[in-house]
Amino acid sequence: MPYKQRILSSLTNPVVHIVLIIGGLLLFVGHVHNEAHRTMELDADAYVKKFCNKHESTCKSYVSGY
Repeated sequence: MPYKQRILSSLTNPVVHIVLIIGGLLLFVGHVHNEAHRTMELDADAYVKKFCNKHESTCKSYVSGY
């Protein structure tokens, strides 16, 4: 089977489509999840970020790159 025909048959295989759909869905959900954590006001994991936003001088004394 020629190289071009092998690639074409691989790309039209339904299993490849399912893998791409599932992979794309996982990437999308992960991105939305991380974006929600980044922008949330009531995120339990972001209490340090909220503290540093309110008390910048305290955080600057602990972290030089802030």
